[in-house]
Amino acid sequence: MKKTLGEFEQYLQEIHAKDYHGLDDDMPDAFNAWVSELDAEEMKEYEKEWSDEIDKGFALEAELLRLLIATRAEPGLELERVGGLIREAFDDAEIKSLIRKLR
Repeated sequence: MKKTLGEFEQYLQEIHAKDYHGLDDDMPDAFNAWVSELDAEEMKEYEKEWSDEIDKGFALEAELLRLLIATRAEPGLELERVGGLIREAFDDAEIKSLIRKLR
């Protein structure tokens, strides 16, 4: 999970899309207009939120890897138990986010 300019732009597009109510064909132009109207402080806030989300993703992936390694060390551990461990460690939104990032 690298922090790249393209991924930051994608993050901003997702933020913009949440509140966008126009036509799909007009969305790229609306996004460009929205971004151009952001001031430096707003841009810094979005960058911090995005960076924090990326860093949290690293922590989630590390914990998931730890859980998966634990299942290898304990061959009798059933898939249901692994799922239970994952649900104990993460909330639903974190699991969905992690799954999207792993795809």
